[in-house]
Amino acid sequence: AKKRYIELIPIFECLGHMDNILMHKEYEELGEFPGAQCLDISNPKVLDFLEDYISEISKTFSTEYFHIGCDESFDLGKFRSREYIKKVGKSKALVDYYEKVYNLARKNNNRDVIMYDDIVRNDPYILEQLNKDMILMYWDYAPKKRFSKVKKLIKAGYRVVLSPAMLNW
Repeated sequence: AKKRYIELIPIFECLGHMDNILMHKEYEELGEFPGAQCLDISNPKVLDFLEDYISEISKTFSTEYFHIGCDESFDLGKFRSREYIKKVGKSKALVDYYEKVYNLARKNNNRDVIMYDDIVRNDPYILEQLNKDMILMYWDYAPKKRFSKVKKLIKAGYRVVLSPAMLNW
């Protein structure tokens, strides 16, 4: 890749899309419930797990970027984290969690941290409170208006990377 001036940037999902890992017995307790696709953000062991993975993945790549995913966290608050989410509020809980994951990635020599924008763009509190050093990766299956959501993210103070999807490439 380097010979062809291509920079490979790792992505490791750090919230949703975790079902392939969470189906293994040794990781099952990290999920919202058995068979979940989302991590239980109220479980302190989740951050230990992520630190281990982010550390290992970061050593493998020469880039200073790390993509933490964090999109489509549909199971959040449905079981194990329910009381925590009720107490703190979903939006604040997510901002706090994103910040912790951001700090883990930075701690492992990643200058820039990227995450998907779907949760951020749809929650005014998160849009306002999320660390503005986070780079948001915009994707949408079929945008209705020509990149109006991207303009919203830029206006809120974020750097944005556009990621094509099947219907909007």
